[in-house]
Amino acid sequence: MLSGEILQPFELAALDAINARPQPAAFAYRAQAVPFRAARSAVQYSVVFQVPMQNLSYRENKETAKLRSHVSLMALIKDADGQVAAKVSRDLANDIPADKFDAFTQGDLTFAQPLLLPPGRYTLETAVVDRENAAASVKRAALTVSDQPGIGLSEIVPVRRVDPFDVPRDGGRNPTDPLHFAGGKITPSLDAVFRAATEIPLYMVIYPIPMGGEPRISIEVLQNGKLVSSASPELPPSDATGAIPFMSTIEPAPGQYEIKVTARQGSSSASRMIALRVQ
Repeated sequence: MLSGEILQPFELAALDAINARPQPAAFAYRAQAVPFRAARSAVQYSVVFQVPMQNLSYRENKETAKLRSHVSLMALIKDADGQVAAKVSRDLANDIPADKFDAFTQGDLTFAQPLLLPPGRYTLETAVVDRENAAASVKRAALTVSDQPGIGLSEIVPVRRVDPFDVPRDGGRNPTDPLHFAGGKITPSLDAVFRAATEIPLYMVIYPIPMGGEPRISIEVLQNGKLVSSASPELPPSDATGAIPFMSTIEPAPGQYEIKVTARQGSSSASRMIALRVQ
């Protein structure tokens, strides 16, 4: 059990990995808690896992001409006293046709789930278990959750792809998932590395103050602290939740960059900055 909750078998394997000493690190993966809407009582996050498929093991089924991957994911968010404040977990199996295997393993397995956290200091503990060979990797990171008075701005999310909603399969747009917007489902790129001569999509959500006037944003691309380009795109109207999901693109030359987005509304402002590489 975990905080009074009975765990599923796949969660027990991930919990064993989190509790193991020394910390297992059989393969590389990425995990991040991405902040979105902030309020006094709770802040909305999306916990995102990204696992390079080439790092996993596969079991071949010669009768079906398919190869199977099977991974278990878990994220525990622990408060300052070490108690579990929130949990995210998922067991994922994929059967890949043999003739598509090489292309499949060039990509990433990505999973994201939203959650709410009260302001405070936390530790994010994540685990990925490769069930085909019992290998595991674990990461730990500090997480400070704070409210954001005035106009709100999510993290800047580099976008891997945008998929249309499949209503029969996933029920369509989930209004509680900040990675869902009118244009589809966002798959983030946690490594933030992009090829040259391609447009880089950036996703963000602006949270205006009700009746606070027209919100505006500016997007600045900086290199070594110097401004390379800037834009002030026009924002669409707020959606039914009062938020403004927004996509923009940049296309810088090869190099290392910082992207700064600032949202303004009257005298209120909020800024976010991320780093990315073009190669």
